Amino acid sequence: MKAIYELAYAHHPEEWIPKKDLYKLVADTQEEDERLNWFGDLSGDKKKAAQTKLGKAISQFSGRILAAGIRLLIDDSVAETQSWMVRFTKKP
Repeated sequence: MKAIYELAYAHHPEEWIPKKDLYKLVADTQEEDERLNWFGDLSGDKKKAAQTKLGKAISQFSGRILAAGIRLLIDDSVAETQSWMVRFTKKP
């Protein structure tokens, strides 16, 4: 998860982004950062299983601080989890 915090903050600091955009960012970066392969291939045949694994991890880390004081926030105000927004922030 530390790799995801660092990656997301580097590309979208202090911004709310759709969870699907985070999935795409991770998928696009998996070849460059082998730590992201733990979630599975987000662009291959088992894409859905990998997205589910990543989505569960994101939910479990909501509100937690990792990687240089970066906190994961989730806007889960809509019932459908695929519509959730995520934000990686250094603000308290």
